[in-house]
Amino acid sequence: MVEYTKQREERMKRIIWGVGLLGILFLVAGCAGLAPSRPVAGKAKAERTARSTEGLGAEGVGLATKDEQALALKGADVPLAKGTGEERVRPPLSAEEKEAFVSIYFDFDKSDIRADARPILEKIATYLKEHPKARIAIEGNCDEWGTEEYNMVLGERRALATRRYLVSLGISAGRLNTVSFGEENPADLGHNDEAWQANRRCEFKIVE
Repeated sequence: MVEYTKQREERMKRIIWGVGLLGILFLVAGCAGLAPSRPVAGKAKAERTARSTEGLGAEGVGLATKDEQALALKGADVPLAKGTGEERVRPPLSAEEKEAFVSIYFDFDKSDIRADARPILEKIATYLKEHPKARIAIEGNCDEWGTEEYNMVLGERRALATRRYLVSLGISAGRLNTVSFGEENPADLGHNDEAWQANRRCEFKIVE
């Protein structure tokens, strides 16, 4: 009888140990199942990012390609995109647009981007990166000195120089149209140094 009791106790101990061991194994397995939650979330985020940029190219939506930037940084002309002929332009209207799209100015008979224009163009580039579907027209203008033909060419040079600078800052060339008005669209109708300086400029319009 004593031997039977001892055997029974031994069996109970083995059962208790077995149940305890199984409990530990289930607990470990459960923790292991929870551990990958962070990587899985990271993977989901990566998949969402990949879907959001699908078909947009490595440079991302609205951004310059490496070739475009290389050309712009060398000072070479970046090929102009062909418009549909149905685009309309309007001046900046919202407070945000007016703050971003400020005219830049040029020295007499020059198309070089001045130091005081660079922060303005950087702000425009920031706006365009934050609004990847936005497109703009860059309008080159001149003072009344020189012939109409010469000023038309100079206005185009100013618009193209501005476009190249924005491309060098990472904006896709296809979002930047250019046009020259030469001396035909003065901001100031005066005939003095102040008026002439005000007219040597590039303005920015929104393309719709």
